[in-house]
Amino acid sequence: MYTIDEMVIAERNSSVPPWLLLAFSLPRKGASFRVAVWRKLQRYGSLPLGNSGYLLPNSAGNREKFEWLATAIRGAQGEASVLEVQSIDNYSSSQLTKGFSAARSRDYRDLLKALRSAASASRKSPAYIARLRLRFQEIESIDFFANKLIRPCWPCRNDNPRLLLQI
Repeated sequence: MYTIDEMVIAERNSSVPPWLLLAFSLPRKGASFRVAVWRKLQRYGSLPLGNSGYLLPNSAGNREKFEWLATAIRGAQGEASVLEVQSIDNYSSSQLTKGFSAARSRDYRDLLKALRSAASASRKSPAYIARLRLRFQEIESIDFFANKLIRPCWPCRNDNPRLLLQI
């Protein structure tokens, strides 16, 4: 196993499979619960795999998130299972990693756009800057494979609003 930014990822030849898969189905009723599940999966940084499967790198934290969500799904009369997955026949490990990276790239680009907009506009309020900093922390927490676009966003780690708005 090896560590990327404090997240332990299983190597291919390791006895621990590198991926977790949440496979589930929800009852037809309850659109609001369906939306809540989708939002949680987005917040967790999961990668959609088909209509009812979502993937995360195998770590204790991600397992806990998926198991908690699976319990909630079962509690709403749905079906859910958390599986450890060694490989997926129609996706290579590098394709999956690129999928996670592409999703985080979109998130970081949106954040950079908001930061640049805030720097050139009147949206420099402390509350707005705090929201941008929080958004950075959310993205960073689900950036499982050290996306290269994190670097331009690093001023978000700083408490100095002037530095943050110089992006």
